[in-house]
Amino acid sequence: MGLLYLFPTDKSDNERIEIQKGSITLKTYGLPYIFWGYAIGILLILSLLLLAIYTPLTKLAEYDSGLDKLIFSAVIGLFTLTPLLLISFFFYEKYIISSPHHITLLHRLFFLPIRKKVYQKKGSQCFEIKHFLDSPNMARLSGQRELRGFQNKGHFELYMRDSNGELIFLDRNSRKADLEKMIELLALN
Repeated sequence: MGLLYLFPTDKSDNERIEIQKGSITLKTYGLPYIFWGYAIGILLILSLLLLAIYTPLTKLAEYDSGLDKLIFSAVIGLFTLTPLLLISFFFYEKYIISSPHHITLLHRLFFLPIRKKVYQKKGSQCFEIKHFLDSPNMARLSGQRELRGFQNKGHFELYMRDSNGELIFLDRNSRKADLEKMIELLALN
């Protein structure tokens, strides 16, 4: 999710970073405003589709056949769950709370916590950054200087090693420098 929901990397960002006595909390930024435009467009199209099928849909609901009821329920479910799922992307937040001995990962949806995991740190050097490049594209394979901007550079993932030696995924980013800054922030306490 780190490629879409970014964490702050600058200590001066008071809106998304909370430094308390003995802990630091990093909160993801929301989606860019352009995504709200996409959401409005999608909701408008869904509304027009619902308006176009409203009459046949009400007729379908009146029939006693089991298949007709199933189709009616599936269509109503589609037109109910799609906007709900779409809007939930805008109200998702991920928190990383770092204290001297623990890291807490908290996921919130519509301002309600939906998942919380607490991990014990292995030590002060418990963070690792790994690089992933699934497949280099032709621009990278050709090695031409003018195609450098089109190269697939992959992404970087930030992990924490807990007290059991397991790697716990924290975040991913297309820039390694941002993850290194996150490590500095998480190690402040």
